[in-house]
Amino acid sequence: MAKASLGFSEPRAVEAPIISQTVSDKVYRWIKNAIISGDIKPGERIIQENLTKHLNVSRTPVRDALQRLSAEKLVILTPFHGAEVFALSKKSLDEIYEVRIVMEAFAASKACDLITDSELAELRSINDQISKSSASIPKCMELDRRFHSKICLIARSDYIIEVLNAVWDKSDPYKSIFYTLPGSNDRAVEEHSAMLNSLSLRDKDALDKAVHLHLRDVVDTISLLSGAFKAQ
Repeated sequence: MAKASLGFSEPRAVEAPIISQTVSDKVYRWIKNAIISGDIKPGERIIQENLTKHLNVSRTPVRDALQRLSAEKLVILTPFHGAEVFALSKKSLDEIYEVRIVMEAFAASKACDLITDSELAELRSINDQISKSSASIPKCMELDRRFHSKICLIARSDYIIEVLNAVWDKSDPYKSIFYTLPGSNDRAVEEHSAMLNSLSLRDKDALDKAVHLHLRDVVDTISLLSGAFKAQ
């Protein structure tokens, strides 16, 4: 049974720059940072009344913030039960990304033989959009998935896409945390650019290294946030 949250301390996580000054945005960032830092524990129930009192806000911005975190899959909303923090775990993180590395490196290798100039241009366009979307984590996540799925589509393998769609869904909570951390968006764009350069040169060895480096970066970065994971 999920543990009920009785109180909150100030979250220790490094905050992303606050672009908007709306109350909903500030509440969203506060809760997310508390989850990342471990001040609100994995699997812990979030009681909205406690948050409204602690943050001195009405129920509306708290409800809006939890809806946004639910869309990022960091919070699970259940009718008649309320909100609960997704149980992030280091074991799941490692396993999800081990699968991604193997399958996406294989797909990229196949795509290397098949990619056209127009497809390469489309990938560059998606990466450019990621670069311009750092203020919106959901948008970054959407574009990031579009980038990776496009490479798999170029590989012309329906089976790869079918399997990876499920894996990408499971990786979303971790990607949400990754894109929250300062500098992560810029690194992702740079790593995507390295993949694109290798694809344009048809250099499979360099492409394989670029895919591994990019996906391992997510694992290595999030692994430093020990407070965000449930006890193994």
